[in-house]
Parts: sequence; C-alpha cells; structure tokens
Amino acid sequence: MKIALAQQNYTIGDFKSNKEKIVRCIEQAKSESADLVVFSEQAISGAPAYDLLNKVTFLELCEETLEEIARCCEGISVLVGMPAQCMNKTISVAALIEDRKIKRYVGKKTIESRDEMCHISSSKGCEYIKIRGKKIAVVVGEDIKTEQEYGEYADLIVNLAHSPYSRGVVEKRYDFYRQMAFMTGKTILYVNSVGGQTDIVYDGSSAAFNSRGEAIALLKSFEEDFQTVDVDGNETPKKIPEQNKTYNV
Repeated sequence: MKIALAQQNYTIGDFKSNKEKIVRCIEQAKSESADLVVFSEQAISGAPAYDLLNKVTFLELCEETLEEIARCCEGISVLVGMPAQCMNKTISVAALIEDRKIKRYVGKKTIESRDEMCHISSSKGCEYIKIRGKKIAVVVGEDIKTEQEYGEYADLIVNLAHSPYSRGVVEKRYDFYRQMAFMTGKTILYVNSVGGQTDIVYDGSSAAFNSRGEAIALLKSFEEDFQTVDVDGNETPKKIPEQNKTYNV
C-alpha cells in the first residue's frame, strides 16, 4: 500500500490557495500510484484561525472547499484536516474522501493548545477506517499522546497534526514516534503543517516509522515537501539527522 505525505504551507482563510495546493498534491499522489494521501490538521482553513473558528460563515466555506476537493478524488482516498461545526460547537476533524464522496469525519478529543481551548471543542477521538484491506487508526493532533491502545484493530496509525516548532522539539517528536511504532508494532505516519502564521511557526518535519521503529520517510523541516512511501515494501531505513541547534533557535 502506498501512502503519500503532503506537507504544505497553508494560509488562514485563503480557501482558494489552500484548495489549489491540496488538489495539486492529490494529482501528484495519483501520478505516483498512491492509495491514500494525507494532509495536516486544519489544512483547508489554515491555522491557527483563532476567532474565525467560531464564525459560521468561515466553517461553511471550509465545507464548500472540502466538497470542491472531493470532486478531484476519483481513484484515490484522501485524509484532510479542517475545522467543522458539530452541535453548535467547532471541532477539529480529519475528513475522509473516497470515490469523490465525503465519507466521514474523525474528530480530535484532546485540546492542549491555549490557542485552541477557547475555539475548539473536544470530540470523540481516534476512529478506524479501512483502505485497500488495511485497517488504519486515524488520530488528529494531540490525541496521538493519549490514545495508546490500538490492539488488533489497526495495521497502521495515521496522525494529522499542526505541531508548532520550539527548540529541540523535532528530536523529541521523532523519538516519541519511533518508540511508539516499536512498542505498538505498527507503522506510524505523521503529517505536520509548515510555515509561519501570526506568532506561531510550524516546522513540518513530517515522517513515517515502520513497526521496528525505523524511519522510512523524513520530510524536510521548514519547507513544503511531498513524499510517497510504500508501507508494505522494504523501504530503506533513514538516519534521523541531528538538528542544527545554532540555526534552529
């Protein structure tokens, strides 16, 4: 099974530009025969959107953009992050698109960021989907830290996030996913946003780790990037580079 990791720089509220980036990556994933392409948390809206997350018009534009993206998803499955309205509350979800149809939403349960606590409500959390015979645990944001029991339900774990940069965070993050992949015995794929929004910087550094805890995909830090990984193949393990602590301050 081939899964594409799409690490992009999204602009808050620029739905046209964000849609174009997403569609372009979907077309690239198709050209590389990917079965699934994964985008970061709140990719459609851009993040952090603060008060916009509580505006109905903003959330409706997210839905409309998702519907436009779905029309381009023939022959490929897509997981893309966005804020969504649920029972007069706003939740952060991963939307699953298959065969040009929006099939379901997987919401985020754990809200840790102070930037989100006033705008995002807790949802159900991790859910399972099946693509090409593979059972996939879909986890949004910080739920990856609290949802630890996957049992026999999942062959893979996919985490959509928008994790901000701080000094030393890349090494800690990679170490967390490496250990989790080894302990669960499951391949983990992590997709993060990249770029600066207001006073927050997203570093990207998306990655995939196999069930032995080896890195099989490492995307660039502080740059847009795209990579397709064969989770059933014998991908060559990659050495995790040491971060430049003088440059990345």
